[in-house]
Amino acid sequence: MVDSAVHHYPADGVIVTWDGSICRHFAVCVRQLPEVFDTARRPWVQPENADPARIVATVRACPSGALQIEAASGMFAASGEGDDSHQ
Repeated sequence: MVDSAVHHYPADGVIVTWDGSICRHFAVCVRQLPEVFDTARRPWVQPENADPARIVATVRACPSGALQIEAASGMFAASGEGDDSHQ
């Protein structure tokens, strides 16, 4: 069963969102930043464990676009900016 809810994981300066309905489980995030993205933990996303700049870089590497960053000013695309290959 696919998780269709968008989950929010807040920390100082950054909110990571994850859309399970579009995630393809390539695990780029888990390999690139395991201190934040760890499927063995609950919650599996813990953005307080890394610098927001590193989190943004990892989220941008998400090939499906399931991960996004939400800032205090609102949502901005952080995955595949300028690249529509994940669509």
